[in-house]
Amino acid sequence: QKHHSIMGNSSTTSTQKPSRKHVLKVSSADKQDEGRSAVIMGPTGATGKYILSYLIASSEWKKITIIHRRIVDLDDISKKTGVIFTDEQKSKVTQHKVDMEKLCENE
Repeated sequence: QKHHSIMGNSSTTSTQKPSRKHVLKVSSADKQDEGRSAVIMGPTGATGKYILSYLIASSEWKKITIIHRRIVDLDDISKKTGVIFTDEQKSKVTQHKVDMEKLCENE
């Protein structure tokens, strides 16, 4: 008997077949130490600041990368969302400042 899941096909046997070649299912125990990673573009927008706050405050997310046109003040995001971040939580965030005007400069 086969069962289908959103992440791909799985069966009652221990052999798992990924739905796509680049997707590899691992057990929950394997994922615990690694945690999840996220990339956010637009972390100061109406929705982005709340998503960013959730990711920073959550222990499930271990690495958060922000791509934005200026360096984001995490304390300002904290004030706007009402979510207080510890220094350890803020250390999960890596910021990349990008000049959006120059993205297509070499085309």
